[in-house]
Amino acid sequence: MKSILLKIRKKINHPALFFTILSLALITFGTILGIDQDAIQIFPFILLYLFVLLSNLLEVTLIKKLNADFDPPAFLKQFFWISMVTVLLLFFIFVNWLSTSLLILYIVFILSSLHPKIKMEQTIFYPLLQLFFKVIIINILAYYVQTGYLEGKILLALFPLFFFFIPFLLYSQKNIFQEKNNWFQKVVINYFTNIITLSYLTGVIAVLLYFSFIKLSLIYSIAFILPIIASILAVLLRKKAFINHPYSFLTIFLFTTILLYAILLKIPAIL
Repeated sequence: MKSILLKIRKKINHPALFFTILSLALITFGTILGIDQDAIQIFPFILLYLFVLLSNLLEVTLIKKLNADFDPPAFLKQFFWISMVTVLLLFFIFVNWLSTSLLILYIVFILSSLHPKIKMEQTIFYPLLQLFFKVIIINILAYYVQTGYLEGKILLALFPLFFFFIPFLLYSQKNIFQEKNNWFQKVVINYFTNIITLSYLTGVIAVLLYFSFIKLSLIYSIAFILPIIASILAVLLRKKAFINHPYSFLTIFLFTTILLYAILLKIPAIL
């Protein structure tokens, strides 16, 4: 029995699993809010997911290269860029040129921000621009590919997501800090736990306020809070849990919180 549990635990904690979950988390909110009961745009969704997956892979690879941990062989680089260009070309054909331009701009941001001579990853501008692309641009496109149009209300609904993404982004950035006299790095390192706790709680409060603003009943707020409390208890018992790495916990937190928030917002539209 122990050997079976260890095998399950090993598979659950595999980095590739959380990498795919993270990529899904980035487009979950916009996709769920944009899905129509009678028509789900599957192919554009797959294209956007593949783009996010590839862009995350590019980001991880460049970070590892900065740390001198990994430099992929030439054939892998060629395969990656052929895949990326193919996805962008299909997105251009099946969605539109403006959406494709935004995706290209996101790739330009990743390449420039993680360039050794620019060192944006050492500054506060890196997480701020990541929030802009990962929360606003990607989710707006996820919504757009499902609906074919945009509504102003989605921007207001996206606001709590900023606070949910901050802990994950800062944790990832904290591991690549290099400069010792940077004020931003000192604040993140010294007050990291306080920052991510405050950020997550602010996100939860923002969701509850938004529910109140759009006049959802109290039951929606309760349905949102209870799983959050259960997740926090799971973190407190982390040593005994199947998922035993901070990165993994933050990924699961991010995905489940966004998924729950999106589903609760979508329910009134379906009923």
